[in-house]
Amino acid sequence: MRIGIIVSGIIISCFFTGCFETKEKNDISCGDSSIKDLVYQLTEPQVKNDYAGKIFVAEKKKKNSDKNTLGPMTDMIMGEIGKMATMFLTPEEKQAIMEKVDIAFKDSKFSLVDTLTTKKDKELHLVECKADAVYTLSADTNLTYNVTYKGQLTDNLEKVYVEVLTFEERKK
Repeated sequence: MRIGIIVSGIIISCFFTGCFETKEKNDISCGDSSIKDLVYQLTEPQVKNDYAGKIFVAEKKKKNSDKNTLGPMTDMIMGEIGKMATMFLTPEEKQAIMEKVDIAFKDSKFSLVDTLTTKKDKELHLVECKADAVYTLSADTNLTYNVTYKGQLTDNLEKVYVEVLTFEERKK
């Protein structure tokens, strides 16, 4: 179990930095559209993977619903396995689940809500922020994550660099 979590953490950190050209000069804020766009681009693969895990768990539960084998502890274990489910599936199984994920995300909306600036350095053109990243898949399906990130303008003030520091699904 520990190895999977470490591998997952390594995978996450590889995807969570990026750079984007900006038209806003000399100032940066947590709500800038270029920062929001990069937070979305950097976090979407992880959200899709998490959602694939949820589909995997739901399908396993449905398949085993006639058996009395799924108790609370099994649900918890399946949730952890589901987060890395796509690593253990055959290519055909993975493709079938990812097609369902793509359908669910086809018309999804992304927003950063309850944004809080935790640090601002005007000399370095740097902000650190906290927010709720909300992926709206349908009228009744929202995936909400707690996210902390920082954005900084490059030295020539033409691009913004974004790094997601923490990204964790909010438990209901």
